[in-house]
Amino acid sequence: MVRFKIADHIIDIEGVTSQEAAQFLPSFAPFILDKSASPPLLKVVVGAQIEAPSPLALPLEQFSRNSFAYTIFKGEGHSLIVEIGRKNGSTIQTLKKRYLMHLSKERGVAECNFLLDSAAKGFILSSFIMIAFTLASAEESSTKIHASAIVKGGRAILFLGKSGTGKSTHARLWVENIEGAKLLNDDEPIVRIMEDGKLFAYGSPWSGKTPCYINSRAEVAAFVLLEQAKENRLKKLEGVEAFTGIYQSAAILRSNSEHRQELFQNISKIITLAPTYSLKCLPNRDAVLLSHSILELYEDKAN
Repeated sequence: MVRFKIADHIIDIEGVTSQEAAQFLPSFAPFILDKSASPPLLKVVVGAQIEAPSPLALPLEQFSRNSFAYTIFKGEGHSLIVEIGRKNGSTIQTLKKRYLMHLSKERGVAECNFLLDSAAKGFILSSFIMIAFTLASAEESSTKIHASAIVKGGRAILFLGKSGTGKSTHARLWVENIEGAKLLNDDEPIVRIMEDGKLFAYGSPWSGKTPCYINSRAEVAAFVLLEQAKENRLKKLEGVEAFTGIYQSAAILRSNSEHRQELFQNISKIITLAPTYSLKCLPNRDAVLLSHSILELYEDKAN
């Protein structure tokens, strides 16, 4: 068994050795946890026996990430079965072996029907863990956000927006132009509401095309919704606009009503703990200085 700690949540992976994890789950290495007496939030069992959905079974939901597609089926009782396939245009091709994950009703146990013995299976297992973690951690006030997260002086700003908007570019320009700015995660940071009411952004083992796997956290100063424009303009969002800006960037299993409700509650709280801004911008230094003014304002209030 290998134990990891992600966003201060413990995950156990059974049926995997530390050597296999190091070789086939390299992005998880910074998150390995040697010892802890605390119970895990999530237990992932590798090499389990799972009955595949019938070829006639209708999916509850389908979504895609990069060149892979995920199909959600109803399992026994209130459980779920997730299958990964390859996306080819508008169609989904089943892989030679049906790679499946079974999620229990309580969402605390995820079972996968394959062993971790190759890099390809490492990718599949990482993807399944991400889905299971997203569901399990939502109940503990954690939300996985599609964003680029920058940290400066212990404060984090998360840049949101549709794919291709320029989140990674804006984050890179921060690192190049703002002294002390560092990238925390470039695709899938985790935002968690703490028991004391503070809001933190965490690095994660998932970071898109940028290999940035940092086991660290920073208090959230703001969310910034980016939009390409011919000029740089910053505007603070309130109420429904702020909620929608974050909700559209949050990871969600739409077919799971409990998760939708938990996500709604989490984001309703998040927008009261950190401001949300709209930044219509060009990919230049002036846009970075404009978004940096948000952090300066936050620091002034903190002092």
